[in-house]
Amino acid sequence: MVLVPSFRGSGNFLQMGNEMITSCRYAFARHETLAHAPGGVPVAVRKRPILARIFLCTMMLSMFANLLRKVVTGVDIIHANWSFSGFLALPFVLLGKKLVVTLRGDDVARAMTSKLNYVLMGMLIKLSSHVIVVSKDMQSWLEDNYNCAKKLSYIGNGVAEVFFKVGHARCYTEQHAAIRFVSVGNLIPRKNNKFLLHGLASLPGSIAWSLMIVGEGPEQDMLSQLAQELKISEKVKFCGALDHNAIAQVFANSDVLLFSSLSEGKPNVVMEAMAAGLLVVAPRISGVNELLLEGRFGLLYDSENREDFVQVLEHVCSDFSRYKGKAIEAMAMASAEVGYWCDSASKYLNVFTRVCV
Repeated sequence: MVLVPSFRGSGNFLQMGNEMITSCRYAFARHETLAHAPGGVPVAVRKRPILARIFLCTMMLSMFANLLRKVVTGVDIIHANWSFSGFLALPFVLLGKKLVVTLRGDDVARAMTSKLNYVLMGMLIKLSSHVIVVSKDMQSWLEDNYNCAKKLSYIGNGVAEVFFKVGHARCYTEQHAAIRFVSVGNLIPRKNNKFLLHGLASLPGSIAWSLMIVGEGPEQDMLSQLAQELKISEKVKFCGALDHNAIAQVFANSDVLLFSSLSEGKPNVVMEAMAAGLLVVAPRISGVNELLLEGRFGLLYDSENREDFVQVLEHVCSDFSRYKGKAIEAMAMASAEVGYWCDSASKYLNVFTRVCV
């Protein structure tokens, strides 16, 4: 059984094979966007602080009530995705239920920067039967700070098969008049899209390039206006939010993924781009380093260092063929080390089985 926050008054449940997805109502339908808008709950709270906090409380109460109903009917394990869900499930640990928590980038980032969140994280880890993290950097930090190696497992996210198909079909001998950049992500401050546009605008006029921006969010109008002010709007296309199949098609018609986020756990889009055979240009931050191995499988720049970023872009645009080997190696690495979502699911099942024994 899967419990999810309702979205715009979505139905009570959806049956998918053996899985029942229960939608937890928490507000009038038009206000039920707290967890589903670009950037999720953090962005929603900053955008409408008072109203969003009220709905956050009602959402927690609704999910707790639904969780209580499900637990009463009998479950073996509660799997909490994100620390937020883990805290909701903690009372049921006192009733003898097993709790497995998956922690992601934002969870650990909050524990790193807030003493209160650090303490709360320690309590959650102590009371959980097992904790799963999505990056090895996160695993190392938690082990060092909470002495919890025995109950930690690293299970990375998988990649949809459609991206690997794009990679296998890619022809690296094709030549294009302009380098085709693509950026994928929510248009929110943490994704640092302003930095990306300023960097591209700093390239010499003799360099031919185009950029497709996939995603939506509160910064979309501002970014569109910025592209016009920087006189690059004719080279930049905003595609809005797309599903996996559509993103894979965009990747098939692109050469380089530009990634500019300020912080991440282990970014899915970088793994998907690697699987699709794109060259990845990304900041030197935790999570990204783990995937690109300090530049072996892509090109790294110092985060928020525009001069370094522009220099990397100039290298790519002046001699793209020189870096195609990195993209090919990255695709092989994604196939061998990242794998499909079903591979991740099998690892989760192994954890659940061990916890139940």
